[in-house]
Amino acid sequence: MVDGSYLLMWLGAFALTQVIEAPIYARWSVRGNWRAALLASTWTHPVLWFIATPLWRELRWPLADLVGGADPAAWDMPVLYAMELTIAVAEGAWLRRCGGVRPWLWAFAGNGASFLTGELIYWVTGAG
Repeated sequence: MVDGSYLLMWLGAFALTQVIEAPIYARWSVRGNWRAALLASTWTHPVLWFIATPLWRELRWPLADLVGGADPAAWDMPVLYAMELTIAVAEGAWLRRCGGVRPWLWAFAGNGASFLTGELIYWVTGAG
């Protein structure tokens, strides 16, 4: 079950993602196809927030026990980077399907820009 504060945090992150990524995709990859540009993150962002992240939270301690009791907090950022890379590949595939130019280049650029912006906001405000 998702609590209200997590849902609001996701909504803010989703809006930020759309504001950053969609113009990149619409300008340089799918060239004016705003529907394709907006839909790229519309289906990947909820997967990251509502499936992949909760799954990682559930599995991190059992996985740590399997490898000798390592601190799973040390894995959080590498796992997040792997998730973001996977999302970028998925969005690149979507942009390619929509006839995008250099779809994976722009998917990595868009995701990198939104991820780094989110990290900067977190660093400045301490809210995440």
